[in-house]
Amino acid sequence: MVARVLDDDGGLGVEMAIQWIEEGKRLANEALAGASGPLYWTREYFGVEILGNQTIASDHHDPVNKVCLPTEAFASALQRWQEFLIAGPSAESHTVEINVC
Repeated sequence: MVARVLDDDGGLGVEMAIQWIEEGKRLANEALAGASGPLYWTREYFGVEILGNQTIASDHHDPVNKVCLPTEAFASALQRWQEFLIAGPSAESHTVEINVC
C-alpha cells in the first residue's frame, strides 16, 4: 500500500511528484514535532493520515485496505523515494525497502 501511495503521481509527472513528496515530508516532520490533530497527504486514489508517531496509508476506494507504519519510517521512505525520482532513469538500479508495522 505504501508503495502504491508513493507511486501515485496524480498524472502530473516526475517534477510535480517530487514537489508532492516534499509536502509529505513537511507534514511528517510537522507531526513528529508535535502537531495537534491528524495531518493528511492524499491523492485521488490513495492517501495518508499522519497521527503523531503513527502513519496510516489507505486506498480511498477500499477503506479496509490500509497499512500502518511509524511516521519516522514513512518520512524515511518519502526521502528515499524522492532521491530515487531525482536520480532519474540514468541512475543505478535502486531498491527502497520500507518496514511497516
